[in-house]
Amino acid sequence: MPYKWKLRRGLNRSRVLSALPTPLIVASLLVIVVAWGIMSSDSTILGAPTSTTEAAARQEAPLMRTVEKSPAEVAGLRQEVSDLGVAVQQQTLVSMAASDEIQSLQSHLVTAQKKILAANTERDAAVSQTAELRAELQRNAHHLEAVCEALRSAPGIPQTHRDSMAVLSACPIPANQ
Repeated sequence: MPYKWKLRRGLNRSRVLSALPTPLIVASLLVIVVAWGIMSSDSTILGAPTSTTEAAARQEAPLMRTVEKSPAEVAGLRQEVSDLGVAVQQQTLVSMAASDEIQSLQSHLVTAQKKILAANTERDAAVSQTAELRAELQRNAHHLEAVCEALRSAPGIPQTHRDSMAVLSACPIPANQ
């Protein structure tokens, strides 16, 4: 029994097209026509040479130009490599000089730091010595005041002798006199 294609009302368009083989047939025909057109067209239209000798001549011409250019290009490239080598050597020398200068500056910095540490140590020693001398001066001043007070108030020394004593001339004058 042959199948009869009928369209029903509930089918939408995409289901109808997927059920029919028409798009597949149209696409295959299109591919066949395009392929036949390419195969049957003249090769000169597409830019291909008509004979093998012409093709060989066209291939050899760029090759000859390349061969003729290559010694000049090689010489130019060798010169560029040589120039780059010289530039690298110069940069290396500059880099080495800068490295030496940095090392010199670092050694000067270390020397300066050592001098600063030594100066700080000397300053700390001088400050502590100054504090000791100040404390000793205060003790000596206190002892001098005690000696001067003892000499002024000693009962066995007459007033005339007290005025002529050299020790009392070094004593500070009391505030109550």
